[in-house]
Amino acid sequence: MLRIACSAMTAALLLAGCGETAAENPEPDASAEESRTCPAYDPRDGSAVIDFMPGIVKPPVLKIQFLVDAPNDGDAYELEFESIQESAPPSYVFDLKRTETGMLRVITETSVGYTQSDFPEPELRSIVINCEGNRFFEIEPVEVVQ
Repeated sequence: MLRIACSAMTAALLLAGCGETAAENPEPDASAEESRTCPAYDPRDGSAVIDFMPGIVKPPVLKIQFLVDAPNDGDAYELEFESIQESAPPSYVFDLKRTETGMLRVITETSVGYTQSDFPEPELRSIVINCEGNRFFEIEPVEVVQ
């Protein structure tokens, strides 16, 4: 009889220990999984120029250049046009996309560039660069070269 009582108590204690509460083991947050981090960091040394040289015969060119730190040697990035922020003058918004992932995990300074021929705007207030849905970098002012 004592053996049965001890077995019943042991089973009850084991089953009670198996119960989990939401506070002890919360469900993973689905929004945290969706909000990925940018594959580059520490943007710096940005410049943006609307180049009207060598004159009226050649249409203007927008040139954007900046540096980022990449987590892998061999990572490559490009800018993809997203939208125009209406203002006077407007701002252009771009998304930073990783196009290649390097094999060697070492932090590497990487140059990102973008050129658009036949640029339609005579001037811009700024260039806004987003990454993974978040503001990453802003280049201001945009220089005009004539």
